[in-house]
Amino acid sequence: MKTNTVAFLFIGQSPRPDVMDEMRLALPGFTIREYGALDGLSLAAIEAELSPASPADMLITKLSDGSGVAVSEAKLPQRLQLKLDEAAREGADAAVLMCTGSFAGLSCAVPLFTMDDVFHKNLTLPEGAKHIGLIVPEEPQRQPFEGKYAHFALPVTSAAASPYGGSENVTAAALSLKAAGADVITLDCMGYSIALAKKVSQATGLPVLTPRQETAAAIMRRADL
Repeated sequence: MKTNTVAFLFIGQSPRPDVMDEMRLALPGFTIREYGALDGLSLAAIEAELSPASPADMLITKLSDGSGVAVSEAKLPQRLQLKLDEAAREGADAAVLMCTGSFAGLSCAVPLFTMDDVFHKNLTLPEGAKHIGLIVPEEPQRQPFEGKYAHFALPVTSAAASPYGGSENVTAAALSLKAAGADVITLDCMGYSIALAKKVSQATGLPVLTPRQETAAAIMRRADL
């Protein structure tokens, strides 16, 4: 397998060792670069320029100091496009948009992996799955994100549990979804780690899917980029 250079673009700030340490382990042999749509912006500037207009417009991300911030899904594309262009100029063979939000109109000179494609439209559920248990970071995200699974034509029951608040709250949410009939759990945010997914799976006895796992698998399938 030849070594490929992959640019990982976050909707927050880079670097993101909490995510990328795990992704590097999942992608041996790849050269990895990190970019953040909010790089160079102060918290005051972010709140002034990119605050969400409504709960349906809200995405949660991290700043370089580790703090969380809510940003507008609708206002991010311009900054994301600037970073995609920068990554391509700097020699990336592929780019990965590390967010499960939807961003229409983005273009990239190299193959672009988006979570809307990888984790929503092209997600493969375990054979025999009949009821999706969906976990998102914040309560207002539940209804909008449930709609992203409508094409499966299966019941979707959701819960909110932050990926940044420890494993106990996510496990508790997953157990509540299992009690409601879910037979597969999706952790719908890049903040949920592969290690957390394993803990939740052990606690519930259910398959648990995360964007990080699915992204790494998609990149490995295209290792000849």
